[in-house]
Amino acid sequence: MTFRLFPRERLRAVQAGRMLVVALGLGAAPVARANDAPPTVHPIYAQIKDAPQNDLALRRFQAAARRFGLEPMEIVDIESDPAPPTAEKVRTGIELVRKLEFDAGRTALDEAAAEVAATGGAGLEPAVLSDLFLYRAWAVARVTFNAEHVPTTVARAQAYADLTRAVALVPGRPLNPQQFPPLLLEDWARAVVDVKSRPQTTVVVRAAPEALVSCDGGPPVPGPATFVGVSEGEHLIHIDEPGWADWGGAITASGPRLEVAPPARRALTLTEATAAAHARRMGARFALVAEPRPGRDGGLSLSLRLIDANGVRRDAVIESLAGDGGGLDAAVMRLDEQARRLDRARANPTTGAPAASDPAAALPPPILTVTPTQRAGLADDPLAWARDHWPLLTAVGVMVGAAVVLSISVDP
Repeated sequence: MTFRLFPRERLRAVQAGRMLVVALGLGAAPVARANDAPPTVHPIYAQIKDAPQNDLALRRFQAAARRFGLEPMEIVDIESDPAPPTAEKVRTGIELVRKLEFDAGRTALDEAAAEVAATGGAGLEPAVLSDLFLYRAWAVARVTFNAEHVPTTVARAQAYADLTRAVALVPGRPLNPQQFPPLLLEDWARAVVDVKSRPQTTVVVRAAPEALVSCDGGPPVPGPATFVGVSEGEHLIHIDEPGWADWGGAITASGPRLEVAPPARRALTLTEATAAAHARRMGARFALVAEPRPGRDGGLSLSLRLIDANGVRRDAVIESLAGDGGGLDAAVMRLDEQARRLDRARANPTTGAPAASDPAAALPPPILTVTPTQRAGLADDPLAWARDHWPLLTAVGVMVGAAVVLSISVDP
């Protein structure tokens, strides 16, 4: 017995196949919409460039965020204050003084000396700092290789003060007699004897354990830093601490002991307005900002802030990175749940793209990090494998169903 579909029945079969395709497509649509839904919380890791604690803090925060499905995570660099071009000014001033262009050379070296006093000699080695004061002394004295040229008493006294600072920065430094005028060499010899005979003192800098402290351009040591055997007189102190603007300055050491307490400084942090702009660009209602901060007893902590899309801080907490990370996980979970609760309670949720004047429009492309998801194998867990490959199975089912319906025809 054979069957043949007449034109009307064939048309009905084609229509049924189309309905099957539409029905299966509608069934898969909620899954696609769920996967494409914007996140409620956008995690942001804000870091200071080249900070030594970045890797540890980033790994811990990324692991905590991944446990609660907060991905992808964005990494934002916070720029610190730019370093002044002090070294270039020192080189320029030295070249001018060697050409006996004292006015121009002194101008460049005066500017460099002012920057050194403001930064504590940040980024400059002791030899460069010593050259700064040595050549400025030459420019102030205005002496030449002509022995008949004698500087004024005032100029020579001012130059001698710079010579003693140059000697103190690099004790025992010899000078090449072919490069410097005889009168300058004579005053240099007196400065060497003067500095060597000065009493010595101890300088203690009350900096945080995470900070690195240097004295007179020497190697940095962790805070609180103690420098023993410092000659009395002017010295340069520089502090570099994670999460805070650098601090430096000139101090005058005298007596058996001097303690230096750095003043309050500007925190290097991601502002609420910037964090909100990043969240809006990702279509999220909130930003969860993590920033490394110094902890107690020399440890490292992570500062967490929950900021809504309008730039309002909703909550904040500081968790130590010591231990197994349970405290950090609990903090991330609590802030995430609070964000979702606030989002549900909002009568008018923020939707749509940001306006042209929105700061998010001017942000650079985000640096996102996502941890690959481990999928189940077919042999290990068939049900989990089917869930992971539901879109593929749906497409195969549509093709097979359509083929069966459209081929219900048997020729005689």
